[in-house]
Amino acid sequence: MSRHLTLTSYLLGTVAAVLFSVQGCAPTPPAQPASTATANQATHGHGHDHDEHGHDHDEHGHDHDEGAHAAPASMEFALEDLKELCASVKKSLADGNVKGADVYVHKVGHLVEDIRKFVDSGKFSEDVKVAKNKALDEIFDCFDKLDAAIHSGDEEVRKKIDYLKHETQIEEAINELQKTAKAVKEEITEAAGAVKEEVKKAAEAVKEEVSKTAESVKETVKETAKEAEVKEAEGSADGDSADK
Repeated sequence: MSRHLTLTSYLLGTVAAVLFSVQGCAPTPPAQPASTATANQATHGHGHDHDEHGHDHDEHGHDHDEGAHAAPASMEFALEDLKELCASVKKSLADGNVKGADVYVHKVGHLVEDIRKFVDSGKFSEDVKVAKNKALDEIFDCFDKLDAAIHSGDEEVRKKIDYLKHETQIEEAINELQKTAKAVKEEITEAAGAVKEEVKKAAEAVKEEVSKTAESVKETVKETAKEAEVKEAEGSADGDSADK
């Protein structure tokens, strides 16, 4: 029985180790605090400062604090939010709603920094991180230019704001980021399948060992019972001899 318990403990330990190793492969989304930086004021630590346009949002008499910024739960969700915001900026500008577009542009700034944190903390190779951060820089720069135009003191510049001028570059950058998100999702799915298979094998091994142990115990009980019967018979025979 002790051999059965030892093997069972070993198998369960193996399963736990596999589960722990797979968990380590999955990217872990950090709980991010609300960001209060605007898209044009943020410096994202990759070698350039987006204040280079030299315009101050406070001069325009409006507050860009749209309330607490809720960080997305995962990179995949963040990219979906980013695509929706891009569509909102495009529509607002097409409708001539520059003020509305301004709000969405600043939300993009927050979201880009959220996605950057997922990239930097994810289980990616350095080459992949460089490529993804470059894509984020391109998105940031495109919206920074839109923001500069929105806050330009030149009315003619504001009238000529054109999202389509940046659309292709933005979409290509998002596609680059989504390749990573999709690859990570597939890796997690594959790893989960491997864990499931390991657990199944371990369970089958334990079941087989339990079955063998049960058979062994059954045989031992039978042998013990036979020995008891023999001893009882011998005892009866000795008693009969003594009576004679």
